[in-house]
Amino acid sequence: MRPVERINKFYLHHIFDKLHDDGKLKTSEFVELCQRYEEFRRYWEDNPDQRMFQALINLNICEDSLNRWVLEDTDILIEYNIYLGDILKWRSYYNVDMEPLKEPIDRYIKDMETSHINNVFNYTFKRGGLSREYRYAFLQELERRK
Repeated sequence: MRPVERINKFYLHHIFDKLHDDGKLKTSEFVELCQRYEEFRRYWEDNPDQRMFQALINLNICEDSLNRWVLEDTDILIEYNIYLGDILKWRSYYNVDMEPLKEPIDRYIKDMETSHINNVFNYTFKRGGLSREYRYAFLQELERRK
């Protein structure tokens, strides 16, 4: 599941304007989106697991293309250097002493201890098991804490 919290980032940071300014959203598509803004917002919030471009395509607001269809929202947010630590969660199965927890714990990256972020990043990244969005979010969070 995609984090539903990401949707507000698109509105708060004027991502649609940026996509239009960068030519990734044609003027005709941008105008259509502006005219149908409330419809789009309701649709996307009712279907939060759809990517932003999937929602736009499904409402016939923009042209369909494979590149748009598969573009992850977090990749768009990363491109515009938007903070992800308050939308991405990390699930922990072990405590600090590496003892199994009775129940896994989900934490936003922003709420993780610095040592935990470093341990996860170093252990998982070195083994090739950390996605681009999590690499970005962990490094971004560590940078914010300097």
